[in-house]
Amino acid sequence: MRTTILVVTLAVTLATSTFGQSTWPRYVPENKRFGTLKTFSKTVGTMGSIQTGAMILVSWSTAPLAGSLASELMDDKRLTTEQTEAEYLRFHHPDYYTVIVTYGEGKPGGFGKVFEDEFAIDEDALFLQLKADPKTFIRGKLEPGLTSYKLGGDRYRNAYFIRFPKLKEDGKPLFGETPPRLQVHFMVGSKKIDIELDVAGWIKDRKISGVSDL
Repeated sequence: MRTTILVVTLAVTLATSTFGQSTWPRYVPENKRFGTLKTFSKTVGTMGSIQTGAMILVSWSTAPLAGSLASELMDDKRLTTEQTEAEYLRFHHPDYYTVIVTYGEGKPGGFGKVFEDEFAIDEDALFLQLKADPKTFIRGKLEPGLTSYKLGGDRYRNAYFIRFPKLKEDGKPLFGETPPRLQVHFMVGSKKIDIELDVAGWIKDRKISGVSDL
């Protein structure tokens, strides 16, 4: 009887661990997910109206990162391939660049803490801009309400999604197939934050296949 139970348990474990990989083509194995967050994120300390020692994690939700986030949900919630694809498109919308801004403490596990103090992003000061010419930009839109996500077993709370249209107001793209140096500009409280994300470097190093992965 004990042998039978062990065999059944092993079979269920194997089926669970390979479910997503065998059914959803964008599936990212668990041991590779946290690496995508590190690759496509930068961390900055905050000052002013935000408490001392707080940190902000700014992540560009590229196709690889969106695949990792959706894969985590697929495993945790046993989503179908259709449900997982819908989650992927939420993280990597075809019409928008998506930037995730997460607030936490500057220590291990600090991004999983729930904060009662104000973490307010100025909705009128959200720009994706050229570093060499900040006056060339796309204005962003803040999705209402805080959200959270999970990756590599860790919970990231106090997160905002910022959407930047892929076309400027004149209907033209901000950049071509070879993107220049870009900055995400926003304000938290009284602090201005400009984060440079090395899109060209990601393409050069084959972290993404091209601008379609942004």
